[in-house]
Formats: sequence, C-alpha cells, structure tokens
Amino acid sequence: MLPNSNSKCPFLLFCCCFFLLLLHKISFACQNTEREALLRFKSTLHDPTCRLCSWQGDNCCQWRHITCRQGISGDVISLNLRNPKSSYDLPLDWKQSALSGEISPSLLSLTQLQHLDLSLNYFNGTPMPYFLGSLKNLMYLNLSNAGFSGVIPHQLGKLDRLMVLDLSALYGQQWVRADDLGWLSGLSSLKYLDLSAANLTSVKNWMEAIVLMPSIEEVRLLECLLVEIPGHVHNLNTSSLSVLEIDYNSFDSILPPWFWALGGLTYLSCIGCGFHGSMIDSILMSVKLVDDGGKTSRFSSDLLARTNLCYLIYMDLSHNSIEGDIAEFFNIVTGCKLGSSLQTLRLGTNRMNGTLSEMVGNMTDLGYLDLSNNFLSGQMPKEIGELKHLQTLDLSNNSIMGHLPVEIGELLNLKFLDISSNLFAGEITERHFEKMDQLRELFLFNNHLIMSVNDAWIPRFQLSYVGLNSCKLGPKFPSWLQRQENVSLLVLSNTSIADILPAWFWKLSSNVITLDLSHNRLTGRLLQSLEFMSKLSTLDLSYNKFTGEIPSILPTSLQRLHLSYNLLSGTLPSKFQASSLAFLLLSNNKLHGSFPTTICNLVSLKVLDLSNNNLSDSLPDCWRTDSQLQILNLGSNQLSGVLPPSIGSLSQLMSFHVNNNYLSGELPQSLQQCSALEVLDIGQNNFAGIIPDWLAERLPRLMILRLRSNMFSGGIPEFAKLDCLQILDLAYNKLAGSIPSTFGNFSLMITADIEGLRCVFGYNGNDYAMPFFGTDVYALSYIETISIVTKRVDREYSKILSLLRSIDMSSNDLSGDIPEEITALAALQNLNLSSNHLTGVIPEKLGNMQSLESLDLSMNNISGNQLQTLDDPSIYTGNANLCGLPVSKDCSSRNSYSGKSSGADDESIEHDHQLFWVYFSSVLGFVIGAWAVFGILFYKTSWRIAYFKFSEDICDRIFLVFTGNSFDGS
Repeated sequence: MLPNSNSKCPFLLFCCCFFLLLLHKISFACQNTEREALLRFKSTLHDPTCRLCSWQGDNCCQWRHITCRQGISGDVISLNLRNPKSSYDLPLDWKQSALSGEISPSLLSLTQLQHLDLSLNYFNGTPMPYFLGSLKNLMYLNLSNAGFSGVIPHQLGKLDRLMVLDLSALYGQQWVRADDLGWLSGLSSLKYLDLSAANLTSVKNWMEAIVLMPSIEEVRLLECLLVEIPGHVHNLNTSSLSVLEIDYNSFDSILPPWFWALGGLTYLSCIGCGFHGSMIDSILMSVKLVDDGGKTSRFSSDLLARTNLCYLIYMDLSHNSIEGDIAEFFNIVTGCKLGSSLQTLRLGTNRMNGTLSEMVGNMTDLGYLDLSNNFLSGQMPKEIGELKHLQTLDLSNNSIMGHLPVEIGELLNLKFLDISSNLFAGEITERHFEKMDQLRELFLFNNHLIMSVNDAWIPRFQLSYVGLNSCKLGPKFPSWLQRQENVSLLVLSNTSIADILPAWFWKLSSNVITLDLSHNRLTGRLLQSLEFMSKLSTLDLSYNKFTGEIPSILPTSLQRLHLSYNLLSGTLPSKFQASSLAFLLLSNNKLHGSFPTTICNLVSLKVLDLSNNNLSDSLPDCWRTDSQLQILNLGSNQLSGVLPPSIGSLSQLMSFHVNNNYLSGELPQSLQQCSALEVLDIGQNNFAGIIPDWLAERLPRLMILRLRSNMFSGGIPEFAKLDCLQILDLAYNKLAGSIPSTFGNFSLMITADIEGLRCVFGYNGNDYAMPFFGTDVYALSYIETISIVTKRVDREYSKILSLLRSIDMSSNDLSGDIPEEITALAALQNLNLSSNHLTGVIPEKLGNMQSLESLDLSMNNISGNQLQTLDDPSIYTGNANLCGLPVSKDCSSRNSYSGKSSGADDESIEHDHQLFWVYFSSVLGFVIGAWAVFGILFYKTSWRIAYFKFSEDICDRIFLVFTGNSFDGS
C-alpha cells in the first residue's frame, strides 16, 4: 500500500494547485452587471489625465482604482478615484487633473460597494448625488473638495453601516449647505464626520445631533458659518466623542461649560470662534462648584474627575477673547490625581492675564505651549526648566519682565523658542542654551536683552530661523553665528553692531533666504557679486554706513532689496539679473547717473524707491503694459526733461513721486490711464500749462494731490469728484480765478470717519508691508512720506499721514470771495489761502470748524472781522480792512463792517477819514512845536549858552542831593 499511496501524492498535489489557480481566476472575475455599471459611470465623466484609460476588457477587477472582494462572487467593494494632485500643494494641477462631469446612478448596481472616494475632483457645482444613500453597504464616503453644491441630501442618513463621512471643502468655499442635521441620527456606525466649510448657518442644535450618534468619535466643523452654540447639551456623559474641531465659526458667546463635561474628549480645537468671558468661570460652571457662602470652592481631584480636564491631550482656544488668570488655570489642571495629560496647550491671542505660576513645572507632558498675544505679566518661573518634553514655547507679545531664568537651558527637546515683544531685561549667556541641542528657531526680538557670550562659544544647536532684532549684540559682530550653517532667516536689525562684516559671514549667508542687518552701524564695501547667495529672497542692509557701489550681480531668487540710508555711490547697475525682484529700495544714498532702461523690464517690480539721490538726465520712455509697479518714488533727484508718455502703461500704479526735480512740460495725457493712483506728488518742478480736468475725472481714487511750486496757470478744475481727497497742495503756482464752491464736497474732509467709504490706501494704509515665514519678525516696508506746510513750517508726515486733512492754495493769483461752502469741511485741519488776491469777508462759519488747527489768510484783501478762535495775528497780516482782536484795529458794533448796506460802508469810510486828520494834526503840531524851541537855540547863541548853563546847574544840584554834599554856588 505504501507504494500506491506515494504514487498518488503528485497527482493530488497537482489537483490542489489547479484548483487554487482556478479559484484565484474566479475571484477576480467581476460580474457583468457591475462592469457595465462602471462603464456607464465612466461615460459621464471628463478625464483629462486618462486615469480611467485602463477601464476596458472583461475583468473590471483588474482595472485601476477598483478593488473586488476575493472570492467566487468578485463583487466590487472599493472605488477610489481621489485626485492624486493635492489641492493644498498644487491648486492649478489639481484642477487640471480633476475628474468632472456628472455622477451616474449606475453606481447603484455596485450593491456591495463599501468604499467610495471622489475627493479632490471638480464637478463644477452639480448637486451632491442623493442616490448614494441607497448604497446600503457603504462604510467609507469621501466627497470632499469635489465641487459639489446645494443641500446635503438627507438620504445619506440611511447609511447605517457608514463609518467615515467627509463632505468638507477648502476653507472659504461654502459650496454645500444643510438646514438641519437630524439625518445624522441614522448613521449609527459613524465614527468620523467632517463637514468643514459647509454652510450650516441655519442649523439649530447641531451639538445635540452629534452626541446622539452612538459611535461618533471625531467631528470636524471648521468654518461652517455657525453662529449659535447651545448653552446646555443633553447626553454628554454617554457620548463617545473624543475629537471636536469647530475652528473659525462666529459664535460670539461665553465659553460653553459643557466643553469640560464631554467625558471622553481628548482633543478640543476652537480657534477664532469669538468666545469671550472667563475660562475659570466656565470650568466652575461645568461642575457647579458653589459653597454656602456663594463663593467658588476649591477644586479637588475628585471634582476634576467630573470634567475632561484630566484627560485632555490637545486644547487649542487661540484667537478668541477668553479671559482668566493663567496661574489659576495651571493650578486647576495640575490638580488631577495622575497630573495633567495636556501635551498641547494653545491659548494665544486671547485676554489671559496674571503671572506664570511655578505650577507650570508640573505639566510635565507638555510638548507645545503657546500663550502669545495675551496680557501676562510678572516673571518667568525657573520651574519652566522642568518641562523636559517641551518642543515649542511661545510667550511673545506679553508683558513678562525680569531676567530670563537660566533653567530654560534645561529644555533639551526645545525646537522653537519665541519670547519676543516682552519686557525681559538683563544678560543672556551660554547657560541659557546649555542643553538645547534641538533648538531650530530662536526669536528674542523687542526686549531689553544683552547677548553676553564668549567669543569662543560654539553653540550646540543649529538654528534655521534667528530673530534678535533690538537685542544688544554689538559692537562686535557676533562670532557664534559662524558655526550656524543652516540659517534660512537671520534678522539682526537694531542690535548696536558697529563693525565690518567678517569674511566668514558671506559663507554663512549662502543658504540664507531672508537677511536683515538694518539699523546698525555696519561699514565696509558690499561684494559686487551676490550670485552665490542662490536662495536669497530678501536682503535689507538699510540704515547703515556701507560704501562703494550697489552689487552688480544679484541672485535670480532675490525679490526684496533694501539698501536705503547708506553711503553708496556710483551709478545704478546697467542690468538687474533678479527678474523676480518685487521691492527695490535704494533711497537716501549718493547714487548718480541716469535712470537705466533695464529697470523697466522688471515686470514683477511692485515698489521702486530711488528718492533722495543725485540721479540726472531725463526719464526713459520704456515702461511696459505688463508691469506690476504700484509705488514709484523718484523724488529729490536732479531729473530733467518731461514725463515720458509710457508712464501711462503703469495701470497698477498707486503712488507716484517725482517731486523736487527739474522736470518740465505739461502733464502727459497718458497719465490719466493710471486710474489706480492714490498719491500724486509732482511738486517743486517746472511743470507748466493748465491743470487738466481729467485729474478729477480719470483718477477718482486720488487721496493726495501735490502740485506745489510749479508754473501751472489758469483756473482750478472741479475737483469735487475726488471723494477721497484728503490732501490738496496747489501752492506757489500761477493759478487765477476763484476758489470753486464745490470744494465743500470733499467727503474725506467733511468727516474723519471713513467707515462706509471706499477711501483707504490700497497698500495697507501708508505702509506697504509684506510679512513672511508666518511671523512678523521681519516685514520689509515702504512708508509713504509727504511734505506739508502747516503753521508756516515745512514738515514731513508719514506714520500719521492717513489721519491728516489739508488744503494749501497759497501764493497764487486767486481772487474773489472765500466760498461759504468750504466751511462744511469739518475734518479739515490745515487751510492756507495766503498771498492771493482774495476779497470779501471771512465766512462766519469758518470759526465752527472744530478740527482746524492751522489757518493762514494773510496777504489778501479780506475785510471785516477775523476769527476769534485762532489768535495768531500773523495769519491775518496784509489785510488792511480786517479789524478786531488779535489785530490792533478796533471794530465797534456800530462801525464794524457787515457788508449789508451801502450806508454802513459810507459811515465806515467817513470815520476812517476823521481818524486820519486827527492823527495828521497831532503829528504836525508836535513837529512845529519842537522846531520852535530847537530853532531859537540853534540861531540865538546867548540863549543857547544860558540854556546849557541852566541845564548843568540842575544836573549838579541833583547830583549833590544824592551824594549828600552842599552846594556853594561856584
């Protein structure tokens, strides 16, 4: 029998292998009905990247993106058509590779489908398919960021086996909406729900709907336009919810006490939800701790167990208005039997106060602590060094003071440290960084700290981001930076460094993306080639004492170059290789030569400031229509010639300065194409001709118009259409005619409240700032500056420029009356109409302009009473017919000039004639009497001798009286 049994073994083995192979083939053979359903589904889709090109042949289980159940049935159980291009990383590629079209109901033939993912496609606003609620076996449904719109179908509530439902969208794109969430109660197996960016404005009791889901664990409702949050929620103790994210909704409510009653909650995120009120009171209300006296009882570990504070791992309540004592909060959360479980605590940008308690040292699990932008005070406790797991510590923008404890150097896992913008003072030594091997980001700026380390110190860390501005590092350049080889951001502005840049510094800079050494006293010459700094995006060396020429070769990656306020000389480089340059600020140097045409080819340039140099010759006619230039400042140079016509190609130009040059001719017609202009300063040139009407008609956004000290003639145009005009300077021209009565229509001068008006500087007030790297540690800014004469003093305004309201039309040939309508400009602060030929009376209501701080009406022909509210007599000089204080001429009520009748005029003139003859007779009598005496003395010698002898005797007698001697007559 043994031989026979051995002879059968190969045959049995062959049969088993054949059967398994046959079973394998059968298991991957899909059903015809499902294959046909998938082909119909494909036919209604647009597939730009051929993701469905493998969908051909008989066996659909071998098609890409499809998974079948292994077995004889071969049912399709998964359809994963998620776009491989992430919308967060590559938004353009995401759209280009997205499936579109319509979702065919043929999917209902896939009766065993468990997994359906259509996320990151683009169905262009088509309604979300309601028939998906009939796929009874569905366990995973992801339609996020797929471009569906309309109401979320309530039929989805029939999917009782569904475990994951994601209908979210990119933030700010509320494509889908829901008026009620009652359908969620049917999702008995659901563990994960994400409706972020769905419009849930009309939803009531949304939290009740969530806790009624028996299996729910994670809920994300970010930016859902929720406005109501319940004050009380039932069934919290039975909820299985562990993760709740409701960021960026607008509740405008106190912090709900039921947050702390969700027993299983370990992750809570409520960023920017408008919560306010006391956090401590919210916690107290959650456990109802009130004793007989009505005062708050102390927390015990048993009472804390009634909340989730002992179990929370992640809590983010940043960007709200929550109040409370931070020390009391630390005392509460460290009172748990097993200590606090918090690993991440983010309370930044709130209204928390108090001092950092030493109890913070008991929160030993903390890995992330953010208390920035609050009202914390006191000193940092040395117990901070006990947080051995801490990786991120952000205490910026508070009022914490005193020395930085050396125990902070014990944080051996710390990677991010930001204590900027506090009141820290004293020295920082090597001990403060003793064990910080992992430190990568260090921000100490805007404190009173002194970096006092040995020149030979070699740090144990390798920093990527360094922000030490306004700390004292100098006068020597800090040598410890030499060993930092991975620095991407280096900001050492205003650090009292007075040194030459060491040679090793340029090697360090080869990897730098942002470099700011401004506001120091650095000297020496810049390298002529910076091409080796291949990653450099921002270079700010302004406010130093660098000499030599501007580097002729710049890295192609450079976007922002700020070398203003140095001693640089020479000409501008003939070619700027940095084609992506957006900011070029070279003002207040000693540059000379002509304006290179290659600058016009920098189409990415947004800000160009070459002011206060010695540039000469005419401006080239080279500007391009594809230019993005928004600010052009060429003021205070020696430019001549005319403005080139191509200046009108700068359609995005908002601020244009060519003041204080030698430019001439008329304003080019092409300038009216710059319809975005808000600031136009061409003062102190030789421009001539009339002021064109199109300034008001085609440049409606003008807020500052300065044509001062030119040779413009003719009348003043109707500027009334310039609703946003706040500064108008037409002084020192040859303008004639009257002041238009429509000057009283300037909206921004009528009221200082610009709410509701469209008048706002397009480049962020008067500061063109661009923060980057997610922090305001450095922001390259162009600050708008205008020269304005107020109270006869020429002042430069910058920071408060947006608050100033001024009209100056002095030193022209204007005539006629001061229009009564101008008194409607209640927000006007400066009005100068001096040195013209204005007549008539001062409008009575001019004294009611409460904001008026500076007024000059001198050197005109104005008559009548002057203002009693402004008592500087110099503002009225040169007006012979003005009377009353503060000038010396008296105005009686009977004879004051009223301008109402000719009889009053005649009486006033007659009175003036009488006064003239009185003064004339008095002077004439004095002259005749004096000559009668002195003439006789001059011609009669005996009388003259007797007069002088008599005078001497009188003087002698007076002398003797005071000296006490007797007079003997000799």
